Amino acid sequence: MTPPVYTLDVSQAKFTEGKVNGSITGTNFVPDSVRLEKLAGAYMLDFRQGAGATPDRGLRVYLRLTGTNTPAGQSWTVSPEMKGTPVSQVVKVWKTDPKFAAQQKSFTTGFALKLELGQMTESNTVSGKIFAALPDKEQSVIAGVFHTTTTTNGGPNAMQPAQTPQVQMSPEFQKRYGTQR
Repeated sequence: MTPPVYTLDVSQAKFTEGKVNGSITGTNFVPDSVRLEKLAGAYMLDFRQGAGATPDRGLRVYLRLTGTNTPAGQSWTVSPEMKGTPVSQVVKVWKTDPKFAAQQKSFTTGFALKLELGQMTESNTVSGKIFAALPDKEQSVIAGVFHTTTTTNGGPNAMQPAQTPQVQMSPEFQKRYGTQR
């Protein structure tokens, strides 16, 4: 892994060739997982380090796409002065203490981002490259190559949310908790 060089000048921003890594709020960052999730009206690319419901450190990139577009096979370059881009925000997540809840800071402008996503495979994975630098005092930056799984199903042309399995409840449970329909 090659550590990224912090810059807010996207013309100087470089993808590193190794696995995504960098620094979030002054602490070394190497994601344990990368997910691409479809949300209401957007997609979220989520880089997470640490186990549990909330990461110890992370970076989330929110993509707003028009129509039926999917993020697969697309690329974005966002400079600090740009507004109204398909990248609606970048959010850094960090914990000051493992016992405490994670903190978040959202950036809607001022950040530098280069992002390239490949085509989705039949197994719902997408390869990509990222460079992201945030305008925070700690000079948070990540860069590198990643492979992401998605919460989508149906192959490379279908980016639909994963289906939630239906749980069967016993009649006694339904009667006791008032879940009868």
